[in-house]
Amino acid sequence: KTTIELLTAILQMDLPNVISCLRSNKEMRGVLHSLRWLLFYVIGDAAKTNKFQTADLKAFLAVKTKNKIKYNLPMLIKLQMVLVKIEQAMNQGVNEAVAMETFICELMVNEYEDSSR
Repeated sequence: KTTIELLTAILQMDLPNVISCLRSNKEMRGVLHSLRWLLFYVIGDAAKTNKFQTADLKAFLAVKTKNKIKYNLPMLIKLQMVLVKIEQAMNQGVNEAVAMETFICELMVNEYEDSSR
């Protein structure tokens, strides 16, 4: 599954789809790299600092509009920080698939719990 599908599932708080997206990919570092760059450009778009739009950003924004996905800058920054933590864990020997799934899903669970209060 694509990075756009993964980011969409994360922002829609769709845990089963996030897990499915992650487990359908064999190369976790590639997924991490692609997701980090897509998120970088989504943050730039939200902050109105991008000088251009990549093809992936354009495709994501089309999906965002079609599915009426809402997000905010603090949420995107939290996700960006999680991606940094995932890479650190991978570099320390944590299984790549486990690191991706655990850190991303933990963020989603925490966001859900915060919004339920």
